[in-house]
Amino acid sequence: MPSLEVAQLRHATFFASLLRDLADMYQQGGEQVWASLDTLDREWGNIVYGQSWGQEHPLNDENSAQLISNYASVGVYVLELRLHPEEYIQWIEAGLRAARYLNNSLLVCNHLGSLGNTYANMGSPHQAIEYYQEALSLAETSDFQHAIGVTLGNLGDAYLELGETEKALCYFEKALDVSQRIKDQHLAEVIFDSLGVFHASIGDPYRAIEYYQKALALAEETDNLRGIGATLGNLGLAFADIGDFENAQKHLQLTLDTAQKLKDKRLQCQILGNLGVLAADMSSYEQALSYHFKALELSRAVNDRRSEGQDLGNIGSAYRYMGDTEKALAYQLHALAISREIGDRRSEGRDLSNIANAYRDLGELEVARDYYEASLPLLRDAGDRRGEAYASWGLGLIYAEWMDFEQAIPLLQKCVDYEREIAHPQAEADASFLDELKLTLN
Repeated sequence: MPSLEVAQLRHATFFASLLRDLADMYQQGGEQVWASLDTLDREWGNIVYGQSWGQEHPLNDENSAQLISNYASVGVYVLELRLHPEEYIQWIEAGLRAARYLNNSLLVCNHLGSLGNTYANMGSPHQAIEYYQEALSLAETSDFQHAIGVTLGNLGDAYLELGETEKALCYFEKALDVSQRIKDQHLAEVIFDSLGVFHASIGDPYRAIEYYQKALALAEETDNLRGIGATLGNLGLAFADIGDFENAQKHLQLTLDTAQKLKDKRLQCQILGNLGVLAADMSSYEQALSYHFKALELSRAVNDRRSEGQDLGNIGSAYRYMGDTEKALAYQLHALAISREIGDRRSEGRDLSNIANAYRDLGELEVARDYYEASLPLLRDAGDRRGEAYASWGLGLIYAEWMDFEQAIPLLQKCVDYEREIAHPQAEADASFLDELKLTLN
């Protein structure tokens, strides 16, 4: 009869192997996704126990080190759906120590990338970049082409979060080159989706839609449900940006259905927030608040500070549309504090612009002007053309109210030009308003 120690080792080894099998099933897509997640939930207690048992033992031989590394690496596609980010970080850090004990450069590289992804998901892009840069250096030294491509894409995502759009685009283009050179369809899908997000963030929704459709086609070829869900959600946002609310709502609801089936709290949080923004755009403010408060609860549950800040800002905007400007301002100021805390310059610019909107509603025009003027350089540096256009419009309205048309007209014109470029349904109404001001000036 085996000793208790041997029995526990066998137990931990078996469930590490099961975790690998479930992650492989999940990646196959289709019905395998649901089968893998059902088994994962049924055996979750055994998997957690196996990892905990292995982590508590010293790294004194290759077998135990490999076991701990496996728990953090083989189930990466499903673990982030079930583990709280801080718990997942503990698993990865244990796996990283084990990989270094094994002197296995590829495993070290993979664990560094997973740490970067987890910190990025928690709204800490600076910390994520540190891990990505270390992973990239190791991957390039060892010529791990797939890892190089993945890490380049991750760096692009992180720099885009920080509003450093030129640097982000450079990384995305390099990652796409790698995906095409090594013929990695999944990597290409991820990079196309990221390029869509990039173009959406700089105010080019039509180009964004082109990239999202490329990503969606690749995801559908492999029946990648999570990829399909994420890209459908991004398409929904892009359709909302061009005023096609019917298509936007359809795509976002499809994504929410998928996220709920996958029990993916992070994706649910993002889509609920997006549905809230869409509801506000359609003047359904009570529904918008309902979506945003649900999103806020989830963002706090998964410790995603960036999403928490966005949810608070969205709640503030909804209250502003409902006429409760004081409450709106409180939420917007809270959002601004989080954006500054995590170093998210694009969100900081948008928060400043939202706060300016609230002060303009309150009639405190000089305070509003100062906030608009503080927001514009941040939005411009982040390449956020949409945010810059609407902040310019708000500032232009203040100068128009002060009868300073020479300053007002160029600012308002910037917004009209942007809206016309993307064929926004509000463009001609805003252009007519601007024409009246020009007549007044003449």
